[in-house]
Amino acid sequence: MEESLVVKPQKHKLAMASHAKKIVSSAHGPNGLIAPKIAMEELASVRSLWQHQLRVKESAQAWDKDRLQYKQCNMKRCKIDPKAKSLTCDKKLDIVFLIDGSGSLGKRGWKAEIKAAQTFVDAFSTKGAKANMAVLLYSGPRTWGGVYKCFAKNKKKVNMETTCKIKSVTHFTSDMKKVKGLITGLEWPRGSTLTSLALMTAKAELSLGRKDAQSVVVVITDGRPLSYRATRIASSQVRKSARLVWVPVTRYAPLARIKKWATRRWQENVIQVKSFKKLESPDVVTHILADICPKKTPKAKFGRGALN
Repeated sequence: MEESLVVKPQKHKLAMASHAKKIVSSAHGPNGLIAPKIAMEELASVRSLWQHQLRVKESAQAWDKDRLQYKQCNMKRCKIDPKAKSLTCDKKLDIVFLIDGSGSLGKRGWKAEIKAAQTFVDAFSTKGAKANMAVLLYSGPRTWGGVYKCFAKNKKKVNMETTCKIKSVTHFTSDMKKVKGLITGLEWPRGSTLTSLALMTAKAELSLGRKDAQSVVVVITDGRPLSYRATRIASSQVRKSARLVWVPVTRYAPLARIKKWATRRWQENVIQVKSFKKLESPDVVTHILADICPKKTPKAKFGRGALN
């Protein structure tokens, strides 16, 4: 009796179920007893590919424009406490705040950013506040040689602050007075913009957060990062653990890309600021707080298992 072996696989070199059924477990022939094993491996590959394609399709369908429709609601100004500069928050949040220290800011931009950062910290300083905050000041080496050192695969330890210009101002703390004082005392690094490394440092900081608190990463930036690709990948990694909010300032910030880097929907996670003068306004912080700390928490998940 002639034995029928695995027929030639299709373009992707994967045998379909119908092909695998044509195998007999004869001990004779060129393949002998290993033929059924080949078939099972091919079937497992097909199943794995099919499951991956199904997950991708489900994720795409979840955000399909034909499926999801939006309308504006609650289009009213937030009521602010007369004693406060901006909206305040009393939710249990773990916030990693990234401050841009690149040279493109200029003196005026740096002062405006520090003022906005101080107002942001004040929003979590009210009585009964339950937020913890960590702050990172990010810039980058002024030469490509310095940049390569920050990503080099070697056993030598690289000083993140002096070489890569990524400074951990403070780890998670509820002492907002201390945080504000540290921000006030910061010196402008005037380096490049190593945003991707800053994001990965923020992701590492999230591991120190509380299990029962919602994690939020807020990034202020005024221009393009050194690497769009690396920033996209780092943003994707951060979104798996936290809500990623961007505050692009001026028209030089790559808004179209930032919309893709932020947590979906970008309309609720990208706060565009047109100038440094407007960045100094408490309205910017109010806008951020209205998104990340609403009075009624929306039924949405951020982190593992959530659509990002």
